[in-house]
Amino acid sequence: MTRILTIIALLFATPAYSLSKEVCRDFEAQAAEMNEKARGGFKVDKYTELVLMKVNCGLSDITYSKRLLLPTSTMNSGWQSRLQRQHSLLHCNGGMSESLGITVRDNILEPDYQFAHQLVTRPSDCK
Repeated sequence: MTRILTIIALLFATPAYSLSKEVCRDFEAQAAEMNEKARGGFKVDKYTELVLMKVNCGLSDITYSKRLLLPTSTMNSGWQSRLQRQHSLLHCNGGMSESLGITVRDNILEPDYQFAHQLVTRPSDCK
């Protein structure tokens, strides 16, 4: 929990578009912690589990792989664009893309772990 609070504090203390080594180390530590939890089936919400979090400091890129617990075939048409809007709102309105210049990706997986879709929010999406 203290790591998460440290990361939140650094998000607001770090100038936009600079991923310092300290912030990167904190994200890598958070990824290691989240990946450990993911081994036991870390639920993000009622219908989603975190499978993996990857940090690429050189590219200022964070990728989350999330498994849906319901097949995408059961979702209303247009779900991809709705999720992309939500993803961009989350990461642009004071989020990591806007405040730190990080590209955030969510790889959406089917219940059987097959790739279904990728959500991407880049800093340039926040303008």
